[in-house]
Amino acid sequence: MQEYNFENSVVYLLGITAQAYRHALNRELSRTEVSFRQAQLIGCLVFHGDLPQSELARRMMIEPASSVGILNRMESCGWIVRRKTALLTSDASGSQ
Repeated sequence: MQEYNFENSVVYLLGITAQAYRHALNRELSRTEVSFRQAQLIGCLVFHGDLPQSELARRMMIEPASSVGILNRMESCGWIVRRKTALLTSDASGSQ
């Protein structure tokens, strides 16, 4: 049986690249009051537009219940506005 070289594996290389990216992003975010998940949520809304909470959680690869705390904090800061049908990246007055 042939030995598998994990260090040359695409999966391994993608994994360490993702880890390096997350460490670098966390280092940059530590200078702000924005968490990794908040940055991910903002990016998702900017890229995909208005999304229902369940779809946002699915795209972020987290459980919908886990997104509630993130969304509550962001809403209280005025970063997002919740609507019955979607979340918006608008200010608290609802202007776009």
